[in-house]
Amino acid sequence: MRLTAQHLIADVGCGTGLLAEIFLRNGNRVIGVEPNREMRLAGERCLAGYANFSMVEGSAESTTLNDASVDFVIARRPFIGSGHRKPAPNSPAS
Repeated sequence: MRLTAQHLIADVGCGTGLLAEIFLRNGNRVIGVEPNREMRLAGERCLAGYANFSMVEGSAESTTLNDASVDFVIARRPFIGSGHRKPAPNSPAS
């Protein structure tokens, strides 16, 4: 399958949305999945200008998304368990 702007993307471990923004600029609808509350809030703030972005509380083990509800799943880097990631000192969440 080739990626087109019509594809729905799930960004697991979305954080502040660095990877999600690439797909948003492509015209994709992106659902960020993030276990850490502070990182979810930071991602929502950073990507607030994109109407086709939404964020949900979830983890790689339990995204809360329905089975087969997205076309692509992306992850910028692996993360360990729910809630273990903390915002960097200079990130929008700090």
